[in-house]
Amino acid sequence: MDTKLLPIHHVVTKMQRIHCGVSKDPSGLKKNIGDAVKDFVKGEIVDGLAAIANEALDVLMGNVSANSSELSNYTITVGKLGGIGRIDFYMYYYKYTSSALTSVAKDCLVTSLVISSVDIRGLDENDIRVIVQSNYGSKLPNKTDDEANKRLQNIVKLIVDDLKSSKSSKVR
Repeated sequence: MDTKLLPIHHVVTKMQRIHCGVSKDPSGLKKNIGDAVKDFVKGEIVDGLAAIANEALDVLMGNVSANSSELSNYTITVGKLGGIGRIDFYMYYYKYTSSALTSVAKDCLVTSLVISSVDIRGLDENDIRVIVQSNYGSKLPNKTDDEANKRLQNIVKLIVDDLKSSKSSKVR
């Protein structure tokens, strides 16, 4: 986790999972990832995280070199109770070649999520807009460009509103 990208205040929780046989039905895996973080986010951010997970898995499983691939990134969120968070994720995908293993499972995916509170002292609205555009810019399946843009605007509004609220009501 690179704390210089978007500074964190505290690590809140960590989750690691190993999934075998994901190539048979990656949609179940995408749902599991969404379920893992839905309690930590609110509103359209859940859909945005689903888009991030879909794109990450498609890239990860589609770019296998020497039987494996890996991907890491982070995104910014707002929780159901407010509070700006950061979710760092790491994924490692391995495609087995041994016939003894492929008879049981063709592949394996390791996922790791770290959820942290963000240090908001130096954060401004422009930072939020750039981070949201960069992280949540992917369209969800069966959604139009207009729907994707509206989702982005709503996510920016959720986070900016919380940023303003958090900066004006510091707990001492």
